Amino acid sequence: MNLPVRGDAMPWYFKRAGVGKLIGKRTWGGLVGRAFPGLMDGGFVTAPGSAVFNPMTGQWEVENIGVAPDIEVELDPALVRQGKDPQLEKAIETVMAELEKNPLPSPNGPRTLTTTNSVSGCDITQLGPGTAGEGCRNAVKENEPEDFTSGCGASCL
Repeated sequence: MNLPVRGDAMPWYFKRAGVGKLIGKRTWGGLVGRAFPGLMDGGFVTAPGSAVFNPMTGQWEVENIGVAPDIEVELDPALVRQGKDPQLEKAIETVMAELEKNPLPSPNGPRTLTTTNSVSGCDITQLGPGTAGEGCRNAVKENEPEDFTSGCGASCL
């Protein structure tokens, strides 16, 4: 079995993929795979069996170096004891600033089509494209209980 240490792998994958900013402190620098040769008594020995090499830079990565954050924030134990998390607070501040600069597009919302059930006389409101089984709901009459599977003659999933 050859497994990498995942405490360094996730930040490395995250940073390498460029999906966001890493905030906190440098990781400890242990990203090697380990081999687990079994012994006759059922025990085992671990030894490094693989590491991460970047052919683009010609450098070994992470092992004995760690993954550096984009924004370094100390995790102060005194603040943690007070119920604060400076790294999380900085992450929220950073994400909110990014959203301010690059707002998400507003969704147009689903199309709505309302028809009347010829048997019961109830309105059936369908959200989005498709049929009654694909994202619709029954609009119940004002004084009826909110039971979307009876009264209007249709059930919607």
